Amino acid sequence: MLKPPIPSLIRNLSVSHMAWLIAIVGVVTTVMFAQAMLREEASKDAEMHRVGELVELSLTMSSYVHEQQKERGASAIYLSSRGTQYSDELANQRTLTDARLQAVRDQAGEVLSRKLDPVVEQGLVAFLTKAEEIPQIRARIDSLSIDRGPAIGFYTGLNHQVIHFIGGTSHGISDAAISNRLLNYSAFLMGKDSAGIERALGASGFAVGSFNPSLKQNMTTQIAAQSAMLNHFASYSEPDLAQAVETIRTSDSSVQVEAFRDIALSGTPEQIARIAASEWFNISTERINSLKALEDQIAASIGALAKIAMNRADRSFMVLSLMIAAAVLLA
Repeated sequence: MLKPPIPSLIRNLSVSHMAWLIAIVGVVTTVMFAQAMLREEASKDAEMHRVGELVELSLTMSSYVHEQQKERGASAIYLSSRGTQYSDELANQRTLTDARLQAVRDQAGEVLSRKLDPVVEQGLVAFLTKAEEIPQIRARIDSLSIDRGPAIGFYTGLNHQVIHFIGGTSHGISDAAISNRLLNYSAFLMGKDSAGIERALGASGFAVGSFNPSLKQNMTTQIAAQSAMLNHFASYSEPDLAQAVETIRTSDSSVQVEAFRDIALSGTPEQIARIAASEWFNISTERINSLKALEDQIAASIGALAKIAMNRADRSFMVLSLMIAAAVLLA
């Protein structure tokens, strides 16, 4: 029976040389396996750093939305009063909005230089492109050449682009805890934005001293929307955050907003006339600022979670590198 041929080089090796060959094969195999493990761990580490950048950008964008919500409301009063009310307040608010928008643009430039999930990148670019229209919309507001509805709609559209982007950052994130919190955070932001729309609509009605059926219907829709979104958020949140939502709902500012709502939706013309647009705007802003404080708390918890994930990924990569280096040396 023929034996399988053995390469003469190997056949003629001494026992010591054969041992060296086996050792070398073992080292090469270990190195190749180690490289595969390192590549996988490096990929996880890079992902966590991308997640950290996206979370940081999302928090900056939510702060921008908060300022733009106030600009939307001030614009509604200015347009409804035909430029006789809130001119100075609107100008000051635009300065605050611009500062936040510039911060978003600065961070977005850094983030876009990295490799992103296509859906996330598309959402960010779409928002930045739409934001270029802000100067033209402001000019039309100043000249009273745009109606209240389209103006509010423009700002609301921008806000929703941001909120959808924040929710969309969960795409491609392997860390389920961070992904789920971002999705729930976006639900909270949608509820808060509905509160901002209600503020703008109510300010429009009180500015002219009347609420037509269409305006009442729009307000009712926004009241229902914010309630639904905040309920959704509370249902999927930790107990302390759910309790914080309930605390805001029973706060003095919320009780006063509810009283003004009743007047706006079913009050007499005399009752409506006794409430200034600025009074409604200020008490609504007080309530929304409470939501903003909770928003910041939620954002901080997500940021902390992302930082923990980044640090964990960094440590894992470093430990694995040291273990592999030691294994190769010992081999």
